[in-house]
Amino acid sequence: LLSGPTEQAAVTRLLAAGQYEQAKALLEQWRAAFPDRFYLELQRHGLPLEQATEEPLLELAYALALPLVATQSARCLAAAQIPAVEVLMAVQ
Repeated sequence: LLSGPTEQAAVTRLLAAGQYEQAKALLEQWRAAFPDRFYLELQRHGLPLEQATEEPLLELAYALALPLVATQSARCLAAAQIPAVEVLMAVQ
């Protein structure tokens, strides 16, 4: 189970609101609910929210011994790229 993309993740929203202990408690709950199957997901799109919360996310991952997974959303820079991204998404 992945924690979710950065802009949608409950943990990220808590950290952005300055609620570090609540974010930690939530991660502890998920770790207990999904032992050996929960991964903390990180993405880097250069978004301000990602940049502001990456360091505390990493701190929590190490403090709680959570494995990290780096993922990336498919993005199109030009309309001509859309068919290739659609194929990629279908293959996944």
